[in-house]
Amino acid sequence: MMDARPGQFGGLKFLGQMKKSVNGKPLISIVTVVYNSVDTLEQTLLSIINQTYSNIEYIIIDGGSTDGTIDIIKKYNNKIHYWVSEPDEGLYYAMNKGLQAANGKWINFMNSGDSFYTPTTIDELFAGDVTDKIIYGDVIFSFDGKNSVYVKAQNLDFFWKGMPFVHQASFINTSVMKAYAFDVSYKLIADYNSLYKIYKDGYQFRYVNIPVCNFQAGGISDNNPKSIAECQRMIFQVHNELKVKLYYHYRYIECMIKYNFAKSIGQNNYALIRRIKNTLKL
Repeated sequence: MMDARPGQFGGLKFLGQMKKSVNGKPLISIVTVVYNSVDTLEQTLLSIINQTYSNIEYIIIDGGSTDGTIDIIKKYNNKIHYWVSEPDEGLYYAMNKGLQAANGKWINFMNSGDSFYTPTTIDELFAGDVTDKIIYGDVIFSFDGKNSVYVKAQNLDFFWKGMPFVHQASFINTSVMKAYAFDVSYKLIADYNSLYKIYKDGYQFRYVNIPVCNFQAGGISDNNPKSIAECQRMIFQVHNELKVKLYYHYRYIECMIKYNFAKSIGQNNYALIRRIKNTLKL
């Protein structure tokens, strides 16, 4: 097994193979951020390189993995436009690195462990002329790696309550995303911060009524009280309304209860309860 060394890189870019947008097929950049995810990366990678959409620029940003992740990346070197493996300062630093490397008209961030719903997903999303700046859809949530539930994107009118869709289920105009790059002072909700600013500044979002991705719940921001605290910090800069402040104080208390409940009964049991709750729409 080969450990990663700082500064390893590769991909088709270094073989002189570049892609660009063509008539009817805008170049789409897909960025996967990964660190020591040897068990999940290949599933994500295959869901991207097996897309029927023919004009994809695939970028992998690895944080200096030492568990064999780099071997998987090298296995698919001729399917990846650009990859780099070196220590970084966290998730959103890595996502910004992927953003700066992107040349596509559109960008999607599909993190390791998540995947597109079907091989035709991107073709379905870009079937016609897309003039909006953000395209988004629904998600298949998995709470324990086995059981899953279909979750529809929420109404954008309630964007102030939290992310109405997961970022893996969205495609953003790359020039817009670069103008709203991730604020790394947020450790858990920088994606929400960027997308909310884009929304507040009046850019057009378009909802597509299909499941876009499979998403593994239980990440660092899932039911994490620190995530709600960061949301409070962000939202209170924009909203002074009493209802907003009351809502977030309630969310923090609720999150603390869920967080401690999950710790007491175990994550697997809590995942089962969440799946049942979401299935019954309680």
